[in-house]
Amino acid sequence: LTEMLRNNASVEHVAGAGVLPANVRVNDKVFSENIMLVDPDFMRMFDFKVIAGNRTALDKKDQVLLTKEMAIKYFGNEQVVGEALSIKFNDKDKFDFTVGGVLEDTPANSSIYFDFMVSGAIWRDMNPMAHEDWSNFRGNVFVEKKQKADWQSLDKTFAQYQILQNQGNTSRPVKRVEVI
Repeated sequence: LTEMLRNNASVEHVAGAGVLPANVRVNDKVFSENIMLVDPDFMRMFDFKVIAGNRTALDKKDQVLLTKEMAIKYFGNEQVVGEALSIKFNDKDKFDFTVGGVLEDTPANSSIYFDFMVSGAIWRDMNPMAHEDWSNFRGNVFVEKKQKADWQSLDKTFAQYQILQNQGNTSRPVKRVEVI
């Protein structure tokens, strides 16, 4: 869906987002965490406060953004830009990262909650054929339309997506797509 929306002239930004469990390692510290995998536009769409580093760090797939709480948990302070850590997904897919930024902790009552954020390109590396597999349901998709664009062209893209998704995954049909 994200690729279909990226090709829509009415779209300013689009970002897929999903969460996967993983083990995070820094030296001898290893903890199980939930990692949010997002497309780079995610940080262009949302205004999470950056304490240190660069909000566009996820443009590089070897960068990670983490919250202040996680910086202190793993490194003992919040000045950790440039530090190294590794994340192992599925007990097999291990990736090395450099901290590209530290963000304010997300409020517990936020509908978007994370401790770590990495590029969605990592997910594609773990599942190289997933972008062609319409039976694979990834998570949320956030869309920001261009200011003067109308919703009609987006409705057409959503209708095309619904057909493809339902052909690829008959056990979990999409009954409607809602824009909120």
